[in-house]
Amino acid sequence: MHFNSAKYYLFLFFLFALLGCSEKKEKNVNSSRDSTKTEDEFSQQGKQKQIIVYGSMDCDHCLTFIRKLDSRGIEYEFRDVDESDTYFLELRQKIASINYTGYVQFPVLDIEGSILVNPDFKEALDRVYSK
Repeated sequence: MHFNSAKYYLFLFFLFALLGCSEKKEKNVNSSRDSTKTEDEFSQQGKQKQIIVYGSMDCDHCLTFIRKLDSRGIEYEFRDVDESDTYFLELRQKIASINYTGYVQFPVLDIEGSILVNPDFKEALDRVYSK
């Protein structure tokens, strides 16, 4: 991607101000917290909804989240906002549409129009399979 310097600095400002990927401390709970329900219980809740995951391939939270999706066979579309101005602007618009005023951390999920900012994996699974 080629940027003129003004656009580059504006892009960086919005990237760090709105979509910073900061490390979130885990609460001394192992990954079993994500699976308080069994896979069968989730699949019995209903058909999987369409998922768009916004993030960056440089974000550890994003990579961990998509690995968890992959390990459970959950289908999703990953949109890297670092690689695409279109995805970056699309995400900004979705964040604005829910009147989110906090610090935006990755990943951000769009589950058929329901926007989740840096969700707990269990919360995401509940939404993915809810009827």
